[in-house]
Amino acid sequence: MKRTTIAITDELAIALEAEAQRRGESVSAIVREALEEHLPASARNRRALPFAAVGSSGDGPSDVASNIDEYLEKYGYGEPRGT
Repeated sequence: MKRTTIAITDELAIALEAEAQRRGESVSAIVREALEEHLPASARNRRALPFAAVGSSGDGPSDVASNIDEYLEKYGYGEPRGT
């Protein structure tokens, strides 16, 4: 898990601590639950797009168009053509 720090109002902190105590859970568990309920699943489970930056700068591979099957297989997307 990743640790983070947030700033909340005193009133929210009091309510959060009271809820955690009422449930017998940690404040972190309550915050995680609230975030999971609030954020859409698609935002939490996004896969990195391996070709998102291709063509955006001169740093990426220059042969993607001619070797697309190899790149797709390398990054786990579908089956190579002709199979």
